[in-house]
Amino acid sequence: MLALILKGRRDDNRARQVAGEIGRFDSGYRLRCSLGIEARPMLDFSESNDTEATAFSLKAIARISPQSQLLPKVARWLVGNRRNGYYWDSTKQTAFAVLGLTEYLKVSKELSPDYNLQIFVNGEQVLTKRVSTLTRLRAIVRSERKSRTGWPH
Repeated sequence: MLALILKGRRDDNRARQVAGEIGRFDSGYRLRCSLGIEARPMLDFSESNDTEATAFSLKAIARISPQSQLLPKVARWLVGNRRNGYYWDSTKQTAFAVLGLTEYLKVSKELSPDYNLQIFVNGEQVLTKRVSTLTRLRAIVRSERKSRTGWPH
């Protein structure tokens, strides 16, 4: 969080220094890429903030060091550490995870497709299509029309 505050105050040198410390902290844990801590148990329950801390770290590194080799590893850890593989433990954890992953998606350009698609069924090509950001926008517009009227246009 400190790195994000420093970045927001335009103190880029100190923000980079703090972001670098995040990376060094993770290196000590053999690149498992969970950047949280476990609180000491009190009254027979303990709380882990791995998801929240890792999401904030992901957001900070994405904003301050978008070329960092740590980014995909941290994003993979966040996605891979959901309960039963498809949900986080709470709405709060989900919100933090989405916050961090959204920042990662911005810098990774994963939401900006640019490729050719070919689909084969039983060895026969049944579809060839160019997929780009424009294609995706058309699909969203088509989906919106369908949901408003109930019929595709």
